[in-house]
Amino acid sequence: MCDDHDGCSHGHSAAELHKEAFKEVFGEHSEAFEALKKETDRIRFESWKAEQAALKPFQEALGPLSQKVPKFWLNSMLNHRGFRNNIPPIDHEAFEALEDVQIVRANPDEVRDFDVVLTFSENKFFSNRELKLHFTVTPPADSEDIAPEPFDLAVDYYFKETTTPILWKSDEVNLVLKAPKVDIDSAVDADGVVEVDEEKDLGSFFHTWSQVGEDDEMVGESFVTWRDNALEYALGPVPDSDDEWEDSDDDDDDDDDEKKKDGDKMEE
Repeated sequence: MCDDHDGCSHGHSAAELHKEAFKEVFGEHSEAFEALKKETDRIRFESWKAEQAALKPFQEALGPLSQKVPKFWLNSMLNHRGFRNNIPPIDHEAFEALEDVQIVRANPDEVRDFDVVLTFSENKFFSNRELKLHFTVTPPADSEDIAPEPFDLAVDYYFKETTTPILWKSDEVNLVLKAPKVDIDSAVDADGVVEVDEEKDLGSFFHTWSQVGEDDEMVGESFVTWRDNALEYALGPVPDSDDEWEDSDDDDDDDDDEKKKDGDKMEE
């Protein structure tokens, strides 16, 4: 999302904003620095595309192989930080029927757009064999957000409106009805503090199939970062930078406690 305090300016393209930033920092040398950055971004973008193409056969092979291990996909997703708090226990049985997840990039004009295709076995919840989510990097026409530059890989995602309707078999097993999503605006108390119980108030993950516009909860980003490493996540949680910082803080606290104990012993 583009906020004015983040340095965005409505009515300007991303390229124009970058050009202004380069002029402000590098002055008369800005064009040379900008040209160098563009070429670096282009090379990284082409490398990313080549990597995606090279990995595609291996990603496709994981589907059939994963069916030999019960709950492979559910366990893998729950080990990813972006999903573990967004797939509540009420959804777990449905996700146990998940047989494959594929990221499909079918738009040759914008390879950063993608579909998520989730394939399910027969289950008691819905009759769909596949559920799809469609993501784009192009902001909606009524949005003030700025479209990314051509070779930018750090992008925001938006839901397209052509998501798959879920064909629930009955209201009794409709997880969207059984686990409604709390309206964040209505959960704000008198002091402006949001009171939300993440275990239940975020509702079923299947609410995602009714979302349009900006991907505020970064579902698209989570699918991309998780699916590229789904096999590694099936082995256990993969620490990200935040997890590493938290572990480092815990280690520092333990070290401080040990030092304090040693100091107390010396005083005795």
